[in-house]
Amino acid sequence: METWYWIVWKHKDKHKQISREAEQQRLANKALAQKRAAAQAEREAKRSKRGPAPAGAPKPAEQG
Repeated sequence: METWYWIVWKHKDKHKQISREAEQQRLANKALAQKRAAAQAEREAKRSKRGPAPAGAPKPAEQG
């Protein structure tokens, strides 16, 4: 039979492991969010640099 302090120690160790996994997941989500934000900003920059197309302008696929 396991002693009470062994049970408490196991539970504490399991909690530490869960906390580490949660922290790793949080950091991964943060990095992914930063990557997505950078890609979105890049798309917005390209779009604003290009500017809106004139009303009668052909689409790029129609030019060639």
